[in-house]
Amino acid sequence: MHERVQEVRREYLGYEHNLALPQDLGKSADAILKYLPPESARAFELYRRHFE
Repeated sequence: MHERVQEVRREYLGYEHNLALPQDLGKSADAILKYLPPESARAFELYRRHFE
């Protein structure tokens, strides 16, 4: 039961904060980095280098 409560709590927090991402991206495309886990952010930075 405890695990299900944790899942519901995380899901609720996701819904509560889901507008923050598009609002932040409207200000700066680099804002995506604060929403990614560190390894994903690093991979994204490496990917973007190919388009500079």
